[in-house]
Amino acid sequence: MIDTISRGLQSRPLLPLKFYLDIGTYDIAVLIPLVRNLRGILQTKGYPHRYQELHDGHSWGNWRMHIDDALEYFFPGPAVSVGGDEAAPGLPEGMRLEQNYPNPFNGTTVIRFSVNRGEVQSAKRVRLAVYDMLGREVAVLVDGMVEPGEHDLTFDGSSLASGMYLYRLEAGGFVDTKRMLLLR
Repeated sequence: MIDTISRGLQSRPLLPLKFYLDIGTYDIAVLIPLVRNLRGILQTKGYPHRYQELHDGHSWGNWRMHIDDALEYFFPGPAVSVGGDEAAPGLPEGMRLEQNYPNPFNGTTVIRFSVNRGEVQSAKRVRLAVYDMLGREVAVLVDGMVEPGEHDLTFDGSSLASGMYLYRLEAGGFVDTKRMLLLR
């Protein structure tokens, strides 16, 4: 099927489509080169797309881990809370919490966040903490004043059990949470 799609996209004029592709390095062996080829066709034809090659396989866990990436790509804009209320107006512009890398990880991973990028402001009180899936706080990475700009932190999870963890950034009215997977 991917091969048929690839041939169709290659031979037809540009369509108003947007693509999200992710493939695992442990995925079905025949799919990996087909998806890589499809990515090349999308690049050559100029289709908007997002491509991720993950150190994982084709599984429910992989899909659940990355579905938010696909949804954010296709539906950009302000986040909506679980209760359906839109994010509070007036959130600090430029605040951002990014997905950790690598993810899944074994031992350590890097978490990047931004505080008021491009604005001339003073330091902000920031809290960045890691939680297990029962909501217990397992680590506090930042709890204090942070200067505006990009920040990278290395999280060492070597003392934790394998599993899914959440990390949450709070700064002023901004709150964002991401998932990460620790594998041993």
